[in-house]
Amino acid sequence: MNIRYATEADTPTLAEINIVSFQHGPFYRATFRNVDPRVAIPMKHARGLSKLTNPRTHLLVATDAAEQILGTARWLFPASSPARETGAIAISDEGRAKAAQVEELRPQGMNLAVYEEFLKVLEETRATHAKEDDIMLELLATYPQHQGKGVGSALLRWGLQKANEIGARIYLEATDEGYPLYCRYGFTEIGEIVMDYSVYGGDGSQRYVVMVRDPDPVSTEERTE
Repeated sequence: MNIRYATEADTPTLAEINIVSFQHGPFYRATFRNVDPRVAIPMKHARGLSKLTNPRTHLLVATDAAEQILGTARWLFPASSPARETGAIAISDEGRAKAAQVEELRPQGMNLAVYEEFLKVLEETRATHAKEDDIMLELLATYPQHQGKGVGSALLRWGLQKANEIGARIYLEATDEGYPLYCRYGFTEIGEIVMDYSVYGGDGSQRYVVMVRDPDPVSTEERTE
């Protein structure tokens, strides 16, 4: 398995992974109650392109020996951290134009009340619990057929190593499905989000666990280097 930075050519696949990984969860069922969640792929594609243009965003993919994408992770580094070590990701003019169309590409039939309230609650939660010098794991997703095979762990370890290198805490919001993985890697709970989607015209509710992980202690040898 190889971990590398995503490219513009990868973004349609990353949009698909995002949807198929989470489409059966409460948020997607509420947001796309009356339509197939795959109608959101163009919007997700545009969002992925917009993330590539942000120098603080580290958008990664895990691939197999045949360069097939297995999963993806999106890390947001603090403004004070060094820029992406591989340099800016090149985006075509067509890609930049599509990246600017995220809102225009919201599909018909999407429950905007659920979607916008979810984004609002995330923003408020991060304002309360996240610190300016945190590394934030915004997304970790694996194709369903590759889940349970170490893909998520490999993408997560990349971020742990970077956080240890710069001495940064990692912040994330975990679904109940992802919670055990983060516990295994030393994350601890500092809060929770409970979304009642029925209030906004959807169905059901969902809990997200707000979690953080401090960087590993620096060894005596590392301090003296």
